[in-house]
Amino acid sequence: MKPLYLFGLCFFILANNCLLAQERPDSVFSATLNEQRYLQVYLPHDYDTTKRYDVLYVLDGEMLVRFVPPVVAFEEENELMPPVIIVGIKNNYWYNIGQDSRERDLLPANAADKFLNFIGKELVPYVNQHYATSGSNILFGHSYAGLFVVYSFLTQTSLFNHYIASDPSLWWNDGAVLQLARQRLPQMRDTSTLFAGGRNGAIGESFGISDFDSLLTKMSPQIRRQVVFNEDEHHGSVRLKNMYDGLKFTYFGYSSFMLDFFPMGGIIQPHDAIPVYLYSTYLNINPGIRYTTDGTVPTMHSPRYDYGLKVKAPSVLMLKQFSNYGPDKTASARFSIGKMFPAEKIEGLQPGGMNYQCYQDSAGERRLLASGLLVKDFQPPFKVAGHVICDETGWFKADKTGYYTVLLEAGTSCSLSVDKQLLISIDAAKDGLSSKSFAVPLAAGYHRIALEFLCKEKDNNISLSMLRPPKVPSLAHLPEALLLKDVYYSTH
Repeated sequence: MKPLYLFGLCFFILANNCLLAQERPDSVFSATLNEQRYLQVYLPHDYDTTKRYDVLYVLDGEMLVRFVPPVVAFEEENELMPPVIIVGIKNNYWYNIGQDSRERDLLPANAADKFLNFIGKELVPYVNQHYATSGSNILFGHSYAGLFVVYSFLTQTSLFNHYIASDPSLWWNDGAVLQLARQRLPQMRDTSTLFAGGRNGAIGESFGISDFDSLLTKMSPQIRRQVVFNEDEHHGSVRLKNMYDGLKFTYFGYSSFMLDFFPMGGIIQPHDAIPVYLYSTYLNINPGIRYTTDGTVPTMHSPRYDYGLKVKAPSVLMLKQFSNYGPDKTASARFSIGKMFPAEKIEGLQPGGMNYQCYQDSAGERRLLASGLLVKDFQPPFKVAGHVICDETGWFKADKTGYYTVLLEAGTSCSLSVDKQLLISIDAAKDGLSSKSFAVPLAAGYHRIALEFLCKEKDNNISLSMLRPPKVPSLAHLPEALLLKDVYYSTH
């Protein structure tokens, strides 16, 4: 019970931090509905009126919206989505006559079209006028409200940029909205994204969600959508998963590190293949991340990337992330055929440092400033004034023969050579990249490593990491920092 208790406590603290700090009741009079409609608004924790935020509209606001801020905060923390404004649209209740507005507003046979007009023509303009909005809107609904989300998607697609339907009651009225989907889907274009979540097994079929998934696949394959069927959930509990997964799908492409892969190039021996790693794979998002190995830009029909994709040489690996948020992203890596780097036979090496020489660079001429032994880190052991170029040389010991991936990070411009062969060159200002990686086959023994970098008064961070050959190839392993204590220097 202790882990469950701690999770609940953390969730409660997170929720209260979101709710108490930014909760704001609001309301708007609807001429369309001839009534006041009440809202529950949650602003980002660092809300700034000079910035612009997407808006997440949550139907059944009095029941659901309080659960949304902690989910959003968690996804923000993990860089899955940006801060958003959350607007809970409450149902009206008339307790004196025992009625409410829910079925009236959400069911297509009643006043769903009027309610949709209220949202599009009155509510959204009101929110845009009173809050710092970006113009990008998301609609979330569950059960009957999920049915309304699907109905809105089919009838007024452009009203929202993204739709999230949780366990939608597509069974309603003998599948009337499914019939509407059969009519509308063939004419729909890829303008908005759609996420629909339900439960697996016969209950997912009885809700009509399986049929809806089949219709989407058959009639509108171009639509960016995801339909998931959750295991072991009931109608109420599935809301949390659908909220989380729906927002993650909606903002697929937001994260800056989705295409951060390694190695970003390499030398591969003939007939060998080496793995390329991404930190996440997103196998259930369609199209997700696709790849080619001939240098052509991947399409949505290209093979799907999976963790540890094996590549051979010569090849140009191209990865493409088909984004639901922002432009699609691409990244590439070139792999060439080469031989094993033989170990260097050298005497007089001592562990724990690198030899260095630093030069003042002035008008293309170099003047030696200092030389000696680095024992602490890769930074020159003196205060830098102006532009200084540093050359650092040492030896790395490969414990076993195999492929080693070197990862270099630099704040300015820097190059890395192994056994006098240039492997990595970074120009952070020009390339917009501060880190690169390269795989190379090394024989067991000592190998010369050399760094040349431009050292300024600021931004001098230099770090090296190494992904060594795995002891158990089927298990994941991580790069390890290459510290000066792991490097050997020459006493000659």
